[in-house]
Amino acid sequence: MTDYVDSVRISIESGTEHSGLLPTFEEGALIWDVDYSDSPPPVPPPKPTVIRIPFALTSFLPSQIGPEDDLIDLDVVRQTIIDTA
Repeated sequence: MTDYVDSVRISIESGTEHSGLLPTFEEGALIWDVDYSDSPPPVPPPKPTVIRIPFALTSFLPSQIGPEDDLIDLDVVRQTIIDTA
C-alpha cells in the first residue's frame, strides 16, 4: 500500500500518467484525466470528477508503523504531541 501511495504522489508531483490517468490541477483542485493516447476517447468524453483533499499534496510520508507493531498506544501519541507543542 505504501508503494502504491508513493507512486501516486510521484505521479501527481511530476504530472505523469498513473494507471491510465493523468493528474492536472484546476483552481487548486486535483483532476485525474483519462489518458486516451492508446485508444480513442468515448463520445462525448466524461466530465472529470473533482476530489478535494484536506492536506497539501507534498504531505505524503511513509508509514512509521512496522510489521512488528501490533497497535498504537494513544497515550504515548498524546504525550508526544503535548511534549512537542
